[in-house]
Amino acid sequence: MFKLESSNTESVQAPNEFDYPKEKKLNPGAETIRKTLDPSNNASLQPIMSNSLGNYEPKDLPKRTGPGEGGEPVVLSPSEEKDAQRTIREYGFNMVVSDKISMDRRIKDTRPDECKNWIYPNPQYLPTASVILVFYDEGWGVLLRTVHSVINTSPTELLKEVVLIDDGSTDASLQEKLEAYIKRWNGLVKLYRTGKRVGLIEARTIGAQKSMGDVIIVLDAHCECVANWLPPLLTRIALNRKALAVPIVDGLEWNTLEHKNIYGSTNYRGIWEWGFLYKETQIPDQEAKKRKYPSEPYWSPTHAGGLFAIDRQWFFELGAYDPGIKVWGAEQYELSFKVWQCGGVVEWVPCSHVAHAYRGPRSHPSYVPGASPYQTSINHLRVAHVWMDEYAEYYYRREPAIRNLKFGDISERKKIREKLQCKSFKWFMETIAYDVLEKYPPPSNNVAWGECKNVQHSVCLNDLGASFGQPIGVARCYGQNHIIELNEQINNAKSLLQRRETLIQTLEQQIINLKQVKIDSGDTTKLEYENRALQDRLSSFELERTEMKREIEWMQQELEQQKPLSIPTNNESMEQEQQYELAINKSQQRIEELEQAVRESLQITTEREYAMAQQKRKVENLEKQIKTLQNEIEHLRNENNEQSQIMSQLQLELNERKRQYEQRLEEQIKHLDDAFISQQEKILAELSEKDSRIADLEMDRTSSGASNRVNTIEKLNTEKQQLHNQLKELTEIRMKIIQDHMASKQEYDDKEKLVSFSPVDVNGNVS
Repeated sequence: MFKLESSNTESVQAPNEFDYPKEKKLNPGAETIRKTLDPSNNASLQPIMSNSLGNYEPKDLPKRTGPGEGGEPVVLSPSEEKDAQRTIREYGFNMVVSDKISMDRRIKDTRPDECKNWIYPNPQYLPTASVILVFYDEGWGVLLRTVHSVINTSPTELLKEVVLIDDGSTDASLQEKLEAYIKRWNGLVKLYRTGKRVGLIEARTIGAQKSMGDVIIVLDAHCECVANWLPPLLTRIALNRKALAVPIVDGLEWNTLEHKNIYGSTNYRGIWEWGFLYKETQIPDQEAKKRKYPSEPYWSPTHAGGLFAIDRQWFFELGAYDPGIKVWGAEQYELSFKVWQCGGVVEWVPCSHVAHAYRGPRSHPSYVPGASPYQTSINHLRVAHVWMDEYAEYYYRREPAIRNLKFGDISERKKIREKLQCKSFKWFMETIAYDVLEKYPPPSNNVAWGECKNVQHSVCLNDLGASFGQPIGVARCYGQNHIIELNEQINNAKSLLQRRETLIQTLEQQIINLKQVKIDSGDTTKLEYENRALQDRLSSFELERTEMKREIEWMQQELEQQKPLSIPTNNESMEQEQQYELAINKSQQRIEELEQAVRESLQITTEREYAMAQQKRKVENLEKQIKTLQNEIEHLRNENNEQSQIMSQLQLELNERKRQYEQRLEEQIKHLDDAFISQQEKILAELSEKDSRIADLEMDRTSSGASNRVNTIEKLNTEKQQLHNQLKELTEIRMKIIQDHMASKQEYDDKEKLVSFSPVDVNGNVS
């Protein structure tokens, strides 16, 4: 059972500009609690994985039975379907099913099994929560079941209040009846009325202003909570007051209110594409590896926007929601971007699950007076220009029609960013949201964009509400048709291929030139021949020098042997000695000449070997350049092959679009033709009927009423002439439409030739 507090119901007129509180209103004892929120003061803030049941886990709950219990679907009888369809049109939910389900039903536990073993900080260490529910003409049972579920699944000590914000509801059941109903909670549930439609975002800010808890938790007014959903969220904020904690969102089917686990056991996180369409992707490995247990929280760039928890004071330090962002759309991006860029974190909490009912086909108008028909785009532009820096250009490329849209004054929002010294969006993209660029690369510049119009019939290409991958058709041009974009990536594909082919040809010519340089500069045959000749000469010189030395030695020996012991007196002996000495001198002179020739030959050989080494290095460098160019050519050819495949696929898509266009046009022409034939048959029938009446009148020759009969016949003849004229005009219109149809097909064929291209094969040959 829960300890309940005093009641509070109040009507509040929504202001044009919010006076954001500078200090948060602390409940009694909150000063003590706020001190414990610093992790350095208390190690018990860290949750602990145990082998037993967690400290907040429900125990010994009685088994419940009845329609929809355990999140099971409720199926109606055929007799109830008519009333059910009426409620679906009015509320977007099957309220006949809702009325059969208990306000206190328990849905299934979709959390990972290990979530039941976490020990979270005791209540005195956790902040209190104000749960804010904004509603506008919400179905009675769906709204009140949300309130019941929040209270039934939240610890009494942690749930400060449930704040209901009525955004101008006109449903009678949501007036005095609602005020009387919430009195049962003795003030735990508070009701405030804006007095007029202000839109979801502004109403949430009013709820944050009125709340008294340490943490504000925003939920949509058509949710049901899974057991123990609240402590895991509050623990993340107790550990880091700048954390924005997001529960895992389950699904409630709008027709049967069946509870489903949307994600299963897979962890996803929120991202977006450049038109600000919200997307989700599995968490990257580097994020998953940060956790010891798969049930631990993990970082996410953004979230869906409808369900989250944030420290109330931190929310207002960030400037709350931008007052210029109105009605609905872009608020989750603004909050996520500034939380990350200004020093906080966005965390998804796998052990906190809340089921959200997604509306069915509702016919009830949800228009907010004074809102622009382009309000969502205005909201996106304000976010882009305040927080996204140079990345805002990607939104313009993705949505070119909004480039000149006025989005109001954002100077105050920029001052908040400057005051908080927030980081750049580039830091955010590279550090936190890196998988956005992986999944959705930045769009190329648009060369042309606009409606694709058939001027003869004033019809434009339109998606006709088709889902992704389904064929589009044509509809009357009214300024909001499907925008066709021709960006640089498509427009320049052919010229890119041609430029690459030209580059390949240039590189190939460079290779030919380099090979010729290699031949001209690197031919060492002549040098090697000359070196071999020098080596031969050196060998010959050495051999001759050796022989000369031997000859000198022999002559010296002969001379010594023939010298007399005394000075010779014989003239013949003196002459012979002189001849020996002369021969020795000549041999020594020849040896000196040979040695000089050897030295010169060695010098020439050294120079030539140096020249050969230089030539070899030059050849090696040329071969490296050739190899590099060959690799570059191979890379370009591979890219061309890939680009050619892309272009071929684009051509197939263009052909398929043409076929679909012609098929749609044929169907519309056939429909118009059938209408013309039907009208023609109707005119012919009227002519036949008038001919019969004239014949009857002419056969009536009685004198009575002769004057009236003549007048009637004249009138009928006049009407016949008018019908003949209509028939003629109708036939001409039919022929004109057929001619226009043929001209339109020819015009389409002519325009197609302007964007056609020729595929390029892997060898660079244009086919």
